[in-house]
Amino acid sequence: MESVAAFTDTYLPTVNGVTYTVESWRDRWQARGGRMAVVYPGSPERTPDRGEYPVRSLPLPIYAGYRLGVPRVPDAVEDVDIVHAHTPFAVGLAGLRLARKRDLPLVASFHTPTEEYASYLSSWGPVRERTAAMSQRYESWFLDAADAVIVPRRRPASTSARPSASTTRRSSRTASTPSGSGRSIPPRSASATGSRRTGRSSATRVDTATRSRSRRSSTPAIASIER
Repeated sequence: MESVAAFTDTYLPTVNGVTYTVESWRDRWQARGGRMAVVYPGSPERTPDRGEYPVRSLPLPIYAGYRLGVPRVPDAVEDVDIVHAHTPFAVGLAGLRLARKRDLPLVASFHTPTEEYASYLSSWGPVRERTAAMSQRYESWFLDAADAVIVPRRRPASTSARPSASTTRRSSRTASTPSGSGRSIPPRSASATGSRRTGRSSATRVDTATRSRSRRSSTPAIASIER
């Protein structure tokens, strides 16, 4: 099975939806005989397990309990077939750089719109709105670089969030997962070509699009984890 390198800007000992998802995907993938390295901001409160690769980090002043990792790929992360970026920040950016350097498929998970973090920087409306707009543009650029985007599926009874038109337009290159709430994702440019249905499970349908590149598709790995 393919070897996956997961890059995330939040991980244990911090407990949230992203860390739960990363840990669950890793456990499921390894249970099927695959390998998944996890690159994350190191913390003095956690000793890494096998397959976990912390990078140097500093506490994030604006967000208690979170750390800002350096955008670095540990030397021990090798023999990678697929790169999975769970977040678009510093560590996720290292994943993007690895995918480009080695011409590997890049999968990006869309957990939380980055503009929602703008309020942590400033409560003043003009600054918050400007920061949110810049965050969305950056996030659009990051997701546009991915070969597949995974979006949490809406829970009909537990959230009032509605997928926007941009979500519908991009559904041919996204994979819907059964956890989390429905979110709209920033529209991407028209650079992607072609779409292909690649897998189906009782919990979710997996639809992705592949670009006209010479590298291997990451789609089979996505479909396998979802089953």
